[in-house]
Amino acid sequence: MDGKNTIPESVLKSIDEQIAYHEQKIKDLKFTLKMLKDNPPPKSELIPINAPLTRDLIRSFMRSYKKEIKTVDVIKMLYPNAKNEAKSKMIKTLSVIFNILEKEGEITIEKEKGVKGNYYKWVK
Repeated sequence: MDGKNTIPESVLKSIDEQIAYHEQKIKDLKFTLKMLKDNPPPKSELIPINAPLTRDLIRSFMRSYKKEIKTVDVIKMLYPNAKNEAKSKMIKTLSVIFNILEKEGEITIEKEKGVKGNYYKWVK
């Protein structure tokens, strides 16, 4: 024997595998970073359920929803557990809020022939 300690081949192989694994992770993270810089994700807002019905709540809801929607459907989404009497009051309140937002140019109101109710869409 020459007195030198030798490292088993399996240990060296394991270390090489770990290095390769971490090098791949670094490449993946760099790619993820590049993708996030090139295509940042859209800003998202959390809409609280059963929050007080306000213009700010409706603005943030409509801003994130970005599709045409009826007053009744907004109430169903934001207040799923509301009783019929409360829903009727909220629908009236929401109609007033939508009319104000339409006058301010933040939403558009569209009426479809043969369909009860208006459709509202965020435009700002």
